[in-house]
Amino acid sequence: MVSLSGFPLPVVFHWLNFTRTCRCKFPCLQGDFAKFIMKYGENISLQIMLANKTYHQQLFKILEDVDIHHHFHVILLLTRQGGRTTQKVLCDQLQIEKSNMVAIVDLLEKKGYITREINYRDRRGKMVVCTQKAWDIVSTFEDAFHELEDNVVHDISWQEMHNFLYVLRRINHNLALLGNPKGVAIK
Repeated sequence: MVSLSGFPLPVVFHWLNFTRTCRCKFPCLQGDFAKFIMKYGENISLQIMLANKTYHQQLFKILEDVDIHHHFHVILLLTRQGGRTTQKVLCDQLQIEKSNMVAIVDLLEKKGYITREINYRDRRGKMVVCTQKAWDIVSTFEDAFHELEDNVVHDISWQEMHNFLYVLRRINHNLALLGNPKGVAIK
């Protein structure tokens, strides 16, 4: 039978279900199994942080000739929004503070990747619009992602990758619910 940290899976699932319904702060868990359960969150945090850091280091090496490689995510999101959206939408989708987004948009505008236009629906805000230069650089970003992905996932099956992305989306969703007192997920 498959085991996890030396414990048979039915035992693991039994304890996981029990701890969900248990109102106490884990006095019911003892020994190695308790250590395994307690450190799981630390391991998730560490692995996500390391993967994020290493992934972006490698991506930035590939994109080092691109003058806006640290802000590629803004251009990609903007092009996926049809090339036109508000700064507020960019802030919400990328979870970036408004003051930081203003600086990023200023830089991208200065370098000729975007322009600001009047938002006729809400005169208080501006529309951020891609220039042709931004549209042209998207293929460079996509090539970089494909190159990095080919090197990173060469020994990972499509099913493992699908499951990994599914779990990451669920974790993101659950974390968004934690930060939102109304219990509505941030998209």
